[in-house]
Amino acid sequence: MTRDPIERSLEIEQAQLRGFARSIAEVEWLLLILVVLYLFIGNPSLARSPSVLGVLLGFAAFVLLFRYARPFASNVHMKLGIEILAMLAFLTAVLVFAGVA
Repeated sequence: MTRDPIERSLEIEQAQLRGFARSIAEVEWLLLILVVLYLFIGNPSLARSPSVLGVLLGFAAFVLLFRYARPFASNVHMKLGIEILAMLAFLTAVLVFAGVA
C-alpha cells in the first residue's frame, strides 16, 4: 500500500523538529554553564549577587521543567518558540545585571 507523499513529508518534518527540540535542551544547559563560568571567572562579586543567582536558578528550573515535564510535547513549534524566548530573556537579564546592556 502506497502512502500519501504529503503525509510522509509531514511525518519526516515532525521527526526532525523533535530531534531539534532535544538538541535545544542541550544548548540551554551549555548556555547556563557558560554564563556561570563567565560570571565566576570574570566577575565573582556579580556571581554572588542574589538577583543574578535568582536568574541562574530560575533558568535552570525552566530548563528542567521543559526537559522533564514536557508541557508542550504535542506542539513542538510552540515549545521551541518558548525555549528560544526564555534563552533570550535569560541572556538579557544577565547582561543587564552585569551592566553591559
